[in-house]
Amino acid sequence: GIGGSDLTDRRTPVLINDAENGNLGFTSSMQTAGPSAVTSSVTMGGNVYSYQYTDTYSAGDGNSDTVTVQIITPTTHNEQLWVKWNNINFTSPTDHYYNFAIVGRDIAYAALPLTGTATYTGGLDGYFKYDSNATVGTLTGNSSFTASWAEPKISGRFSNFTLSLGSNTTSFNDLVFLDKPITSQAGIASFVSNVVISGPGLDTDGHWLYGAFFDGNHTSGSAPASLGGTYRFEDAANTGYGAFFFAATKD
Repeated sequence: GIGGSDLTDRRTPVLINDAENGNLGFTSSMQTAGPSAVTSSVTMGGNVYSYQYTDTYSAGDGNSDTVTVQIITPTTHNEQLWVKWNNINFTSPTDHYYNFAIVGRDIAYAALPLTGTATYTGGLDGYFKYDSNATVGTLTGNSSFTASWAEPKISGRFSNFTLSLGSNTTSFNDLVFLDKPITSQAGIASFVSNVVISGPGLDTDGHWLYGAFFDGNHTSGSAPASLGGTYRFEDAANTGYGAFFFAATKD
């Protein structure tokens, strides 16, 4: 399976272990590689740091399993950190999971502007896997958003949405969500959508998009510097699953 993670604000990175019996703080001894440069044609580049830690309880069989985590510091959307983690190194997993999350300097809902609009442009980065193919493909694309602060509400579009799988490239139709409320989630400016419009090649029914605003030096009443979020979906035949995180910076 491939899953998108809810947004969370973690200014001090922690790992939540699969046994749900406490948090595990990052230490330098967990780092296995990096920083390694990641390039992107859709503003999703940066430096990636790789970490590993051992979770004795995750598989439920008494084995000590290795969790792999990647932390990406973006080149463009620098109020954010992007996180990828998976269980492909586990001894005997029932399923393999690839997960995405964005953390960062989020914005208080009360500090948003009361009038005007702002547009944001950026990209997306993710994975896609067909049930019948052991290879995990990569997703890339552009993202664009318009926020209207008086309501407040936001609309977004994911375009040039492309799957690269081995030597093959597949283009999906645009994904679009319209006029979704910007709301306060525990005081943080956030947005969610369970209605994402797609073309005939994708199935978005029942899948939720999560987003939030970020700014490292925000002034109350001004438009936040960037936004980011995660999304999970299926192909129309329900034979494959994809997920990605997206990020966009104010124009």
